[in-house]
Amino acid sequence: MDRKKIGGFFFIISIFIIISIIWILIGNFFLSHKNIKVENGGNMIKKLTANLMVKSVNESAEYYKKYFDFETVVTVPDSGEFDFAILNAGGVELMFQKVESLGDDVPYLSNMPIGGSFTLFIEVENVDDIYKKVKDEIEILVDMKTTFYGMKEVTVKDLNGYVLTFAEKIEN
Repeated sequence: MDRKKIGGFFFIISIFIIISIIWILIGNFFLSHKNIKVENGGNMIKKLTANLMVKSVNESAEYYKKYFDFETVVTVPDSGEFDFAILNAGGVELMFQKVESLGDDVPYLSNMPIGGSFTLFIEVENVDDIYKKVKDEIEILVDMKTTFYGMKEVTVKDLNGYVLTFAEKIEN
């Protein structure tokens, strides 16, 4: 009699474990990050693109093309002196907007200095190539170094005063 009770107990526990595993798998499928909404009902953030205030969009676009292999995707207007441009390199997108134009769009920025109190951290495939290209041409703020978190980095200041850190993950 005791063996039947013990066998029945293990059978019930086994069924409970199987149902729990199935429940967890189903829950993970339906609650994946693609389907989760922010609690207040809004959508998850999909993209972040820096819009940098600059003196000259044309000069900034050429600078980023020359040193960091960005390509101009969109300009406003289509030719001449640009008020705005979107540039892309790999998965990184940057926008440049002339100080006057950005001040019109966001009056708060009208009297702000150009440049930033933040850094753009850009992960790249070969930081050595970027370093070789810029080392004698532009201001290096932090020379090439290897960090404790496994990145090889160089930090530079661009022509508008923005701080850019280019980093490559080091394989262990």
